[in-house]
This record gives sequence, C-alpha cells and structure tokens, in this order.
Amino acid sequence: MNPATICTACGTSCHECTSATACTTCAPTFYVNAGACASCVQTECQTCTSATVCLTCTVSATTSFVIDNNACATCITNCIACTAAARTTGCTTCASGRYWNSPACDACNDAARCTACSDGTNTGCTACSNTSVTNLSFLVGGACRTDCATVSGTTCSACIAGKSLSNN
Repeated sequence: MNPATICTACGTSCHECTSATACTTCAPTFYVNAGACASCVQTECQTCTSATVCLTCTVSATTSFVIDNNACATCITNCIACTAAARTTGCTTCASGRYWNSPACDACNDAARCTACSDGTNTGCTACSNTSVTNLSFLVGGACRTDCATVSGTTCSACIAGKSLSNN
C-alpha cells in the first residue's frame, strides 16, 4: 500500500510549486527568485524575469506602456499602443473616440457618440457608440446621427418621431 499523500499550499503569489518552498510559476507581477515569488519592481510591469527586467506591461482604456530598455515606458496621453522608438512622438492605436493627429491623439468631433474617426471633422466618424436601445446612433455620411430610426447603407431612410427626411 502506498503511503498517504497530502496537498500542501504553495507559497504566497505562487501558482505552481514542487513543495511549499519551491515555486516554479508565479502570479502576474511576480517572478521566481530562489524558489519563492518576488514582486516586479515597476508597478506597470505585468510579467518580469527579475526585479528589473520587464517582459510585458499593463494596458488600460486610456494609458499604455511599452517595453523600453527592459522597463515599462509610458506612451503619450490617450494612446493605447505605441512603439518604444516613438513612444513620445507617435501612436499606433489611439483610445476610443480619438484619432492620430501628429503629435497627439485628438478627440473625434462627437466623442460621446463617435468611437472611431479618421479625423476631427463632422464627417470623419467611422464607428458609432450605441450605449442603450433608446440612445441609438447610426453612421450616416461620416457622422453619428441620433435622429434616424433606420438606415439603408449609409443613408437615413426613416426618421424618429418629430423629424422628417430632407435632401439637405
């Protein structure tokens, strides 16, 4: 008969271990150091291999970081993806409701309804936000329209109550 075995908890922030004192895989923002989990030094670092060598950084809806010399460096404001070489002068993906207008991510003209745009004009919107069934926005002619009840292609084909179609 085999001797009974028991399950022993791994150490703090340890995901996998071979014993209570020998961690092999740590939780995010930690790395294995002499069998234990140690915290990445930089708070923006999501995964690291040592206290000062970061592999991936955190991302939020409006702020992003990029690896630059083994550390997380901030992209420009309202940029959610940038390169290390151009982190203060360029952006590959602006936050929702913004577009790249060198040297910044500027707001779309109707940022409350326009979630993506090619520029800041009234006709540069490429995607609309529909936050609720009663607050629908339709993309018509590059603008988010709330007075259209139905859209056919990119043309308003029926209006909400109190509005009528016109050729203007």
